[in-house]
Amino acid sequence: MVRFRSGAAVPLVAALFLTVLAGCGGSSSPSEPSAGQPDTGPEPVVQPSLPEPTTQGVVARVRTGDKPCAAIEAAGGLWVTNFGDDTVVKIDPARNRVVARYETASQPCGVAFAAGSLWIGSVGGQVLQQLDPNTGEIKAEIPAGGQIYDVQAGFDSVWLDNYQSNEVLRVDPVRAEVVHRHVVGNTIYGLAVTPEGVWTAPPSARPKLPVSTTASARAVNRSRQSRIASS
Repeated sequence: MVRFRSGAAVPLVAALFLTVLAGCGGSSSPSEPSAGQPDTGPEPVVQPSLPEPTTQGVVARVRTGDKPCAAIEAAGGLWVTNFGDDTVVKIDPARNRVVARYETASQPCGVAFAAGSLWIGSVGGQVLQQLDPNTGEIKAEIPAGGQIYDVQAGFDSVWLDNYQSNEVLRVDPVRAEVVHRHVVGNTIYGLAVTPEGVWTAPPSARPKLPVSTTASARAVNRSRQSRIASS
């Protein structure tokens, strides 16, 4: 049974986005068209050409399993979750070989390392598993109530997203308990942890960039912190 308790407030920053618009640079007011010439609007922005794809720089290929989903460096190796065969593997980066393979809940994806354990989010099983990296033993299993796509560690906590309920859950890795649930109001796939807080990434049909260093972003950060602290 999952227990809930109060925890220290950490700013949970809903993703603040800035739409990149063509022709946003230059003068603040468009130039007037010459007499007798139609107004055709601003000049199109010339986009730089992308380099051709290449395999240069690829020094090794390691077969991890079916549909690898996420990877982290921790506990003396590189760990990769395999969404398609319900496993997590440890790779020795010096030899580029899989040296351990452990079973997980259905469709593992997000993975983090905290308090000496791997924390693996399950999309199909909808649980967060605490796994001993030395033995593969499942030390704890925390129901999330929805699909978990990403797991991150920070602020002495483990953070995971709940795709169905639009929540971010905070877990105490020492007690293996959910200590807070943050409703962010957007369908979320990804998370990131920075010194400023925990960031969510909702899907979008338009190209947008997250803003993390502007005064407006810091204002949102402070606002979010005050609301979470009072909840």
